[in-house]
This record gives sequence, C-alpha cells and structure tokens, in this order.
Amino acid sequence: MNNAQNTKAEHTELEKRMDEQQLFACKFAKWTPSLHYLPVWMSRQNYELLDTLFGLKRTGIKKDTTIQTIDHWVESSTSVKRFKIRCYYPHTKINESKTPTDALMFFHGGGCAIGSLKSHDAFCRFLSKQTKSCVIAVDYGLGPKHPYPTAIINAIEATNYVHQNAKTLNINPDTMGASGDSAGAYLSLLCNQTELTKILSVDIQYSLKYLALLYPMLDLTGASESYKEHRPYQILTPDVMQYFARHYLQDMSKAQDELASPVLAKSLNLDIPCFTMTAEFDPLRDDGFRLATRYGKDLCEHIHADDSTHGFIHLAGHSKKALAHCQRFAEAIIKLKDSL
Repeated sequence: MNNAQNTKAEHTELEKRMDEQQLFACKFAKWTPSLHYLPVWMSRQNYELLDTLFGLKRTGIKKDTTIQTIDHWVESSTSVKRFKIRCYYPHTKINESKTPTDALMFFHGGGCAIGSLKSHDAFCRFLSKQTKSCVIAVDYGLGPKHPYPTAIINAIEATNYVHQNAKTLNINPDTMGASGDSAGAYLSLLCNQTELTKILSVDIQYSLKYLALLYPMLDLTGASESYKEHRPYQILTPDVMQYFARHYLQDMSKAQDELASPVLAKSLNLDIPCFTMTAEFDPLRDDGFRLATRYGKDLCEHIHADDSTHGFIHLAGHSKKALAHCQRFAEAIIKLKDSL
C-alpha cells in the first residue's frame, strides 16, 4: 500500500470515529476558505456564520424570554480603553429578586484574535438557563489591534469589576467561577494565577471559586503531539492555530512566555476545583490532558469527547452528540457550584 492509499485509509478510519453530524458540518466548512487564508475581519464573520448555521440558535434558545441580558462597560488600562460585558440572567425579574444570583465569568474562544459576544451568545444563554447562573460574557480586546497581553488584562479587569459591583449586578461573588472555550479557557485559568500575572498592569483582586474549561488553549508553541497529527476534517487545524498566535502575539518568540503558554509554567496555582473537557479532533487536545494531569484527580475532573471536534459548541444545534456534551458541561458547572 503506497502513501496515498495509507493516507486515504487513515482518513476513512477517522471519519468512522467522528460523530456523523459533526463530520457533515466539518466537511461543509471545508468548502469555505480556511481561516488562515483570510484577513482577520473576514475570519470573524465566518466564525459567527458557523454558529448561525450549526449552533445552538437552531434550538430556539434566542427566543427564550426567561433570559434577560444587560450590558455594562468596564474601563481599561489597555489600548482598548473600555470594553463591554454582557450579563445573562436566568430570570427576568433581576431587580426584584432578593437573593443574589450565582455568577459565572465567561470568556469566548477564537485564539484571542476572533470571536465576540455574538459568536457565543447562544451558548451563554444555554449556560445561563441550564445552570441558573448569571453568565457574564466579556468582550475583551483582540489581536492584532490589541495584542498580547491585552486579552489577559481585560479578563482580570472584568473579573475585578464584577466583584466590585456585585451588589449592583445582584450576583453572589462568593460562588463565582470562570469558564470559557479554547482561548477563553486560557483566560479563565490565568484569572486565577496571581503570581504569574504579577508582571501585568493590573492585579487579581479577588479569588475565583472554580474553573470550567472547554478544550483549553494552553501552549502556543505548537510542540505537542496533537498539533502534529494530520486530521483533514477538524475545524481547528495547526495552520489556523499559528494564524491566531501570530495575530495575538505579534512576535512568535513570545509563545515561550509562561503567560502565553501557561502549561509550560514551572508553577501554576491549581488550588480551586476544576472541570475540563477535551475533544479528540483538536490540535489543542494535549493541552487539556497536560493541565488535567498537573491538576490531579482530586481537584480536576476531566472528560474527553472522543467523537468530537474542537468547537463542537458551535455545532450543537446540528449534532445531538455535541448538544449532549454541552449539557454535560453545564451539569459539571452545577456540580462545582454545589460543592462550594
């Protein structure tokens, strides 16, 4: 059997392992130009389009009138100057409720180069409804206009703001965790790294109570084995990851920084409960495994979606298995809250 035949056989085997509905969406995405060939503004539009076509909007979550959203602005010490946070409440009578709502900081994915409140709106609504929490989505600064470490600083500024204004927001800061997918998971982890972030222009002023991380982006050097695997039908490819890293870091030598690739850090603050979910068809797969190993089983529950691709939350309106993984993620957040 020659190399071409070997490759074809390998691709056929991979197709058998991936959830059929996700595979269909991935093949559909392959008909459009890969993100790394596009200007960043166009990549952002395509990312939002993927969620519109295959995401949770298709489940009717946008029409759920029990979820209310309120926007607030956070002043920033960075080039962003000020940025928006959006609070998703699982009830409409925000000001009438005498009991503060549990809160969850949420940072969207997109390699710190794409992604927005819009691209993750349906998933934030889903999490708010499922966990009965106020999900606070952060519209942090993106590269290349706002390069590394702007996103990290904005994430910390947003978390500090929510704690400082807990009474106004009617949330309970004593049960607040942080969550995100991909780059958002990376930012969530860093919001709990007091020592690692000391070099930044902002201090972490309050402690989070737990972390819930979806296929985290934790190593921008691209040195892991999962980066090297050639899998034709995954949404996120090593080329796209390099595209994100270039836009975010500006200088690829910074990928060695512990703040850029925290899984490389000699010391990490891993003292709060954590749930992490990884996906098989994902160059970031090994990042999540390495973090879970460093954390240990006592404080970190790790679930691996061996039938899914990176970005499956954007396919959950089309794929039953992707939706089931989203529900499992929400259940894990409820479990973390109940353990406090």
